[in-house]
Amino acid sequence: MNLGKYCLIGKTLKHSLSPEIYKGFGLDGYSLVELEDEKALEKFITDNSYHGFNVTIPYKQEIMKYLKGISEEASSIGAVNTVVKKEDGLYGYNTDILGIERAIKSAGIKLEGQVVAILGTGGTSKTAKYLAEKHNAKEIIVVSRKGPINYKNIYDYKDINVIINTTPVGMYPNGDGVPIDITKFKKLTGVYDAIYNPLTTNLVREAKKRNIPSDNGLSMLVEQGREAMVIYGIAPKNDAQSVINSIKKEMYNIVLIGMPGCGKSTIGKALADLMKRPFYDTDDEIIKIEDTSIPVIFKEKGEKYFRDLESKVISSVGNLKGSIISLGGGAVLKEENRNILARNGIIVYIKRDIEKLEIDGRPLSQSNNLSDMLKQREPIYKTFSTYTVENNGELEKAIKNTYDKFMEIFK
Repeated sequence: MNLGKYCLIGKTLKHSLSPEIYKGFGLDGYSLVELEDEKALEKFITDNSYHGFNVTIPYKQEIMKYLKGISEEASSIGAVNTVVKKEDGLYGYNTDILGIERAIKSAGIKLEGQVVAILGTGGTSKTAKYLAEKHNAKEIIVVSRKGPINYKNIYDYKDINVIINTTPVGMYPNGDGVPIDITKFKKLTGVYDAIYNPLTTNLVREAKKRNIPSDNGLSMLVEQGREAMVIYGIAPKNDAQSVINSIKKEMYNIVLIGMPGCGKSTIGKALADLMKRPFYDTDDEIIKIEDTSIPVIFKEKGEKYFRDLESKVISSVGNLKGSIISLGGGAVLKEENRNILARNGIIVYIKRDIEKLEIDGRPLSQSNNLSDMLKQREPIYKTFSTYTVENNGELEKAIKNTYDKFMEIFK
């Protein structure tokens, strides 16, 4: 059945997830159309043969002057992100409002009667403000860099319950940042970050560590796409959560941690073959860079040199998606390494009895007491990992358990 032609227009779209999202809802052939400037936008409006299209930065406002009609929500927010072609012209809608509304509700975050702080003043900020007003928030605080409420005096507002981040702080490739220190707010009941790359921002991770209901922007992106399908007159084949889980399953890395010699690399290679994913061993990457073995690096340049190089490798592979990554035994001792790996990774602790650990070619395992090493590292392995897999018996069983537990997360 021909469902028509649909696309996303915007200036820079190479990282867009829209084709995957709409495919998940049953719409194949969804395309990306990059428009360099408003002149290109005007030409697209005149010449395009699409039945409908979505709109992203920087054309959500500019598109409005070309439309025959605009929905009440889009008019109130001042932005259109979904356009459908009718017999008498183009009509614009804003599905971001329903997208963020459903995403926040699904995360267990309530706005009614709450003090809501919205970080940023762009288009998504206006959408969040519209939603907070719709749900009768007790107070809405818009935070900007130079406004009356900014990132210095925001900490004077002790009663903030919900934080919604609409700024790019914490977005790839600058994932280290956080727009605000949520530990300063003792009455928080929810944190929502509109960023979806990386999959887990530092802001969301901090919230989850404190058991505060939270989520990232992927849920909003998928939910608004589902609503756009309805506007196009196409019944979505799947619910939003199924599509979210499917995308996460494809995008999350599987990161294997544990003591040296526990079988991380062997399990990782087998998983990569099974799941048709690229495999990275951080020790192997270091060997490629130095063109020599790990024992030689330790002997000639020392452990600090090795650890610094290891962090550089982790900074690179940790930003990948859909990969299998095996780490050296001491890689997760550095908090900065853990933060990078957690952004796009499901962390798996491969646990093996100490007497079964392989020590050949592992300088620290040979020169240290393994029991002392395990005593230092295991608490970090346990608290950092998403789940644990025992590797004391059949290797095939450990591989299967690693795979099965990963798939279970995204059911």
